[in-house]
Amino acid sequence: MKFIWIICLLVLTKSQMYSQIQMVSDEFEHYALYLRTPKPVVLDSIEMDLPKPGKVWLKLEGSAKISVGDVITFGTHYYPIWQTNDGNTNVYALDSAHLESGFGINRTFDLPKGKSTFYAVAQNWTDKKGDGYADIKGKLTVMYEPEDNNGNNFVGNGFYVYPNSIGEAPEVIREIDVMPVVDSLVCLFYEGIHYGVNGDQVVLEMNADSVDFGIEIGPVMGFTSLRQGRFHTSQKCFETEELDSSIYIMAKKLAGNFATTENAIYSNYMVNYHVNSIEAFESKLSGESHDVAAFSYDAPQKGKLLIRTTGHFKSDGLSRVEMDLTTKPNEEVKGSGLTTQSVNEAYLNEFFSFTHLVDVAQGSNPFYLAGRALGGPDTLSLSGNVTFQFIPEAVVSSTQGHLLARLEASVFPNPGEQMIHINLGETPFAGKVNVNIFDTKGRLFIKTALDYPAENAINVTPLASGLYYVVLETAEALSTCSYIHK
Repeated sequence: MKFIWIICLLVLTKSQMYSQIQMVSDEFEHYALYLRTPKPVVLDSIEMDLPKPGKVWLKLEGSAKISVGDVITFGTHYYPIWQTNDGNTNVYALDSAHLESGFGINRTFDLPKGKSTFYAVAQNWTDKKGDGYADIKGKLTVMYEPEDNNGNNFVGNGFYVYPNSIGEAPEVIREIDVMPVVDSLVCLFYEGIHYGVNGDQVVLEMNADSVDFGIEIGPVMGFTSLRQGRFHTSQKCFETEELDSSIYIMAKKLAGNFATTENAIYSNYMVNYHVNSIEAFESKLSGESHDVAAFSYDAPQKGKLLIRTTGHFKSDGLSRVEMDLTTKPNEEVKGSGLTTQSVNEAYLNEFFSFTHLVDVAQGSNPFYLAGRALGGPDTLSLSGNVTFQFIPEAVVSSTQGHLLARLEASVFPNPGEQMIHINLGETPFAGKVNVNIFDTKGRLFIKTALDYPAENAINVTPLASGLYYVVLETAEALSTCSYIHK
């Protein structure tokens, strides 16, 4: 379901000034999606008509389950193809027991007036030793602010550090210029992929001082082998009086040598200047769904609340975690599932982030972080924090979003030799079906379109004997079928 929020934000200066902010949030879910394709696969897209030039914040997040040997890369942009590797994020399967992991990425862009389409994309273009399929569920959020707004709500960018030679002395890996604000917090949201070899460990911290560095157990993460990066996300807020002119992202080595070309950081950040409050949480998760933390936000009037949750969990062994933020106590968890990799010293934490935009009434509004652990130890530790950004006087409209659902389809005969036919089963569909046939290395051999059901046959005579993947796509749905050519 896609929700478009048209928000009039009241900014108080020497004179009162109204500026319009637009927000769109869209959830998507794909099963058995084939990603070993020549170009990125579009997971979701959002179209907005920008009334003026302005700044756009894109937030892509979720979890993916893939096969061993594959590395799936995610990105978000206003083009449906890769524009830059700065800040792109990925997931990988460590082994047959660790197939599911979380991902997240922030991007910000300055765009002109007019219609723009924003994309969430994925592709398996690095390691291709698995079967190329993935189950992916997540959310794409877009926030637009016109350039004539009285002060920016947010700024951000992607960056990379390569090769990464972090030493035992704390060092600055990114300096971010910030501006002073009044009556709100300045918060830095950080998400990145960190690459290394087994045994490498690093602690990350965000400071208003490039000299002060304190090591906390929470941010510690273990690196893994080449191209199999570890996802890390965190957020930290500062009072105006704490800041001079910069926020520093700092790093320090805890173990390993960090002296090879396998060490790298691909990250992205977003500075938000209008966060109202931040709350920390720390708890234990068990097998039963339960509330692990409770929060309350006191809204001065009716409006919208942008809530960002980041954190990590760890255990003594393999454990799958499901969690979400709810507005009622003791609700059943419906959030994304993540898998810890706390099986030895190299895999200390699993990180997560999710974003919500909710209606709030004047007065106290309660929220609950619910979760449960599936399998593994009886309990595991969980910690992180939640930020709240209140947007007053919201005027809301909504529309159904474009979502590629799962298409029930098959091909026959299978195995085949000359002609194969597509069958959409009981799907009540008539119209154009795009057909792409790939081999197991992701090479495209046949590309055509059919006017289904009048046209349902494909000439596969040119194919050599072997296994192929037939990708069928309509305007609203998608399916991938395995096909064996004799």
